[in-house]
Amino acid sequence: MVLATLAFILAASSQAPPLRTGAGSVAHNLCSSIFISSLPEKETYDELVGGLIGPARLLVRYHIDRSAKTVDASILVAHAHAVFTPGYGCRLTYPGDGPLPAPEPQTEAPASDSFAPPDAVQTQNPALKAALDEAFEGAGAGERHLKAAVIVKDGRVMAERYAPGFGIDTPVMSFSVAKSVTNALLGILVRQGKVNMYAPAPVTGWQDPNDPRARITPNNLLRMESGLDAAKTGSGFDPASQMLYDSSDMGAFASRRRWKIPPATQWEYTSVDTLLLARMMSQVAGGGPAGFRRFAETELFAPIGMKNVTLEFDGAGTFIGSSHVRSGSRLCAIWPALPE
Repeated sequence: MVLATLAFILAASSQAPPLRTGAGSVAHNLCSSIFISSLPEKETYDELVGGLIGPARLLVRYHIDRSAKTVDASILVAHAHAVFTPGYGCRLTYPGDGPLPAPEPQTEAPASDSFAPPDAVQTQNPALKAALDEAFEGAGAGERHLKAAVIVKDGRVMAERYAPGFGIDTPVMSFSVAKSVTNALLGILVRQGKVNMYAPAPVTGWQDPNDPRARITPNNLLRMESGLDAAKTGSGFDPASQMLYDSSDMGAFASRRRWKIPPATQWEYTSVDTLLLARMMSQVAGGGPAGFRRFAETELFAPIGMKNVTLEFDGAGTFIGSSHVRSGSRLCAIWPALPE
């Protein structure tokens, strides 16, 4: 009886969203940190993965295959598998995933610009130096896991400092800074006349005029006022976590969220709205992952001198614009403060 009960619990646990999303976050984040950023395994696991899943880390098992560039992770019997593809970073694999095309050469960015020199800016300002000393060496600094600090004034880098093993061009995970990248790319499509921010969002499954979601516009999604039942809590139970770490087609997952309240009546932070925008943008840009990557590099990254950027995509070929961008530490640290 005890064995049967234990077997039932284990079988049920494989279907529990928190376990699957936990395993997915371990596999994906280890894969990206190791094979894109070349970061050390133990430090990455302790700081990034362990912090994301909390006490569940005691149940985690993982295996890194450096020759195949894959990471397998499991929590009890929930399992996840992430694969690195040159030019596209890492993605979790599911049956039916579309293949990623061969990457095209990246558009050459300028060697330097008026924003900052190619080498880290050292400051002689006592106040700035004291602030950086406190950030990296002060009380509790070890718990902050700070990797990059960049101080910008009037469109210029005034001072910066990086943790050991990190530098200006070390690719780091954007997390939700990626939303700013998505918003910038969206603005380019609007400027080009390819997106109407105030027309109904062209989301498959929302076309029935009797569906209240048919009223949602790209502007509502941009402002996170869609009214969808999609709050982000990071618990593993929430829709955003399930979308990012337990879904092959994240856009389809997001589009299935039910309507909760009328759009534009309440702000609610969620990656689901941003992912719907990213899918729409991917369709408008055309050309699948390679086409979207080319669009982003040509229209945004190269003009502002942003180098070595990795955009990650889901199994349906949609840019994961809510969170999955890897770029150099300097630009990732100060992206929202970039000059026009």
